[in-house]
Amino acid sequence: MNMSAQLRSVCHIEFVGPENDTINGARLPVAGQVFSHFMYNHRTLKKTIRDSARITVREVHAKFWSKTTIPVAQEIKSIDKLEKLHTEWKVLLKNKSRDQEENRNKFTSKLQLLFDISPKDAIDRMEKMSKMEREPVKRKALEDMEFLKDERDITSRHGVIGGIDSRLATDQKKKLHRIERKAEKEKALNERRKGDIEKSSSELIGRLSNIKGESLIHKSIKYLSLEFLL
Repeated sequence: MNMSAQLRSVCHIEFVGPENDTINGARLPVAGQVFSHFMYNHRTLKKTIRDSARITVREVHAKFWSKTTIPVAQEIKSIDKLEKLHTEWKVLLKNKSRDQEENRNKFTSKLQLLFDISPKDAIDRMEKMSKMEREPVKRKALEDMEFLKDERDITSRHGVIGGIDSRLATDQKKKLHRIERKAEKEKALNERRKGDIEKSSSELIGRLSNIKGESLIHKSIKYLSLEFLL
């Protein structure tokens, strides 16, 4: 086998197509584009599976998703998603029999879908943001919400990334982050209050149990007195 043939063999991905040293386009990339670049990092650049997935996911976010105001999931979830795709590909590679044709078709169909790194509730979160904010943030949130819906639909995908107001995107993401942090603090505060109430109740019950030989009326009076002091 000559050098050019060897190169073609190395750069070709079974069931997928050629490796890609970068990801281009004006739309959010589909799984096939992301997987081809992942394989370039892994096979051609000789990086580990985890490093290849991490590098690829970060590039996908930096070049595409960060140019929108769409929230993204934790990085590790997207890394795991890409590694799972690689595992599925390896299984198909080991078994090329005809009875695997249906699984191969499912895999290749999956490659045509959006490599979605947004959380499952991204639409709900953006809708909530659009109701809380004023123009132009409200308008931008609504536009990106429709854009994400379009990108998730394989039958349409006619939207493109362009004309993004980066400062507006940054402001909205900071606002969303503040809202989420506030909700987390309120939840933690409520849990502490609940714990304090339960602790106080337990202490009162313990004190009452130590009061012996007294009438129910006297116990009730002491209970109320203790509660008042708390």
